[in-house]
Amino acid sequence: MSSSPYPSSPTPSIRPSLSGTSKTARSDRFKLLSYNLSETIPYPPVFHITSVIVAFLALVIIALWAAATAGFEPYYVFDRDFNRTDDRHWYTPMLPNSVIERQRGKLCEPVIFNAGSTVQTNGMYRRLSYTIVRYNVPEDSEDPGAPAYSSVGYKGSMLGVCEVSQVSFIIDVRSTVVTFTAQVGCPTPWPAVLSTSYTFIPGVTHNGATRSPPFLNDLAMDLVYRVGKLFASPLYSKENTGGYKKINGTGRWSRLGGDLAGCRPRNGTHWCSIDNMILSNPEEITMGDTSSYSGSNYGNDPVIDQDIVVPFSNFISAFLSTVNSDLGKVVDNVFLNETSLHQYIHDSDTFVNSTIQLGEYDLHSAQMMLSRTIIDPYISNRTYSALTVANRSIATAFPCHITRSKGLASWLVSVIGLTFSIWGGLWQLYMLLVSYILSKGDNQRPRSNPTVLNVTTNPGSPILGPAIASKENVPLLPITRVVTGNSDLNRGGPA
Repeated sequence: MSSSPYPSSPTPSIRPSLSGTSKTARSDRFKLLSYNLSETIPYPPVFHITSVIVAFLALVIIALWAAATAGFEPYYVFDRDFNRTDDRHWYTPMLPNSVIERQRGKLCEPVIFNAGSTVQTNGMYRRLSYTIVRYNVPEDSEDPGAPAYSSVGYKGSMLGVCEVSQVSFIIDVRSTVVTFTAQVGCPTPWPAVLSTSYTFIPGVTHNGATRSPPFLNDLAMDLVYRVGKLFASPLYSKENTGGYKKINGTGRWSRLGGDLAGCRPRNGTHWCSIDNMILSNPEEITMGDTSSYSGSNYGNDPVIDQDIVVPFSNFISAFLSTVNSDLGKVVDNVFLNETSLHQYIHDSDTFVNSTIQLGEYDLHSAQMMLSRTIIDPYISNRTYSALTVANRSIATAFPCHITRSKGLASWLVSVIGLTFSIWGGLWQLYMLLVSYILSKGDNQRPRSNPTVLNVTTNPGSPILGPAIASKENVPLLPITRVVTGNSDLNRGGPA
């Protein structure tokens, strides 16, 4: 036997480690994201190019969305239009019209007018002010905007649906003062009852109301002139128009007052049902009822409504037209409709008692009004063809929530920070999904089980350590003996 040049070697003991294999299998079961992301994803180039393009488009879309949202901040603005939309921004043309229209009525807050508040409309004359008398809120209403039924939120309701329900008046011929008061009722959603008054004082009213409706003051002068002529007539002396009590002596009345209801156009004039009409003389504290509304007659029964029907109707038509102009109503409006002007304003009177001396200035203002083509003496070129009227509303301003662009520093922090936060999160989610798909593919590929070779050595021999090999490339040959020293190493059979 020849001597071996190798030192004495240990006797190897080759045993497969089954416990190591089972532990590896159990641990791999929970490695859902075990793919090595530092390696190139083994997909064709079209996948990589598509991923980059989609990621860039996502970045652009997110940046635009962030600029349109986080790049703006809300703030308050007062606007007269309750149904306004947001200000026009760079992204507004990109929005569908339905999105913009849904903003109407949602950006502004209602204005609270308590009972007793005084308001004006956005009418063309703005001569009259309106006091909120009350709200017609039913007692069983659960409207939270009407606590104690003393206030209701106003949301820009149009006033064209409101109607004049009652008119009261006082005509004082001694002071030449005319006062008319109208009550206006509005339906839901703003069920307010409004009261407005017009007072004519010669000189004062003319000089102080530069925006008065045309000829309203002049027609008031026609009315007080006619009443003065009637009271100067013997037919209207106190002894001939006595009331419930016998009035001694002679004298004249100085004041006419009454309440009217249901003032509606009829037969070319505004006829009102008379609730009552009173003749009085406040200086002597006397009064008499001259109305035949109840069927009772007093004195010689002078029917004063017949004697004043034309100038009274002229002024009522102008007064109601003034109110309707504030409400935005064109029908039967002598200031907005030329046909209504010639239908409801009369410059002659066939109803008055012919024995009463009326004088040359009777119905003078009505004659002047019908002879003009220019209807506004304060604006020299205002004709009917130049008039336009929209549905009116209460003249107020609503607090509205709209948006404006942030300052540069805030804009950069908000927009860039939000953009990359969202985009980075989506990119990480995408990569985790790809990693999961790849790791599942690796787990489905067949793998060989490793065999662990435990090599033991004799004392003093070099430690070779464990060797790992597969069953296919390591033959399991029987070892019969190991000869140390210069002996030959016999394998596979007897020496």
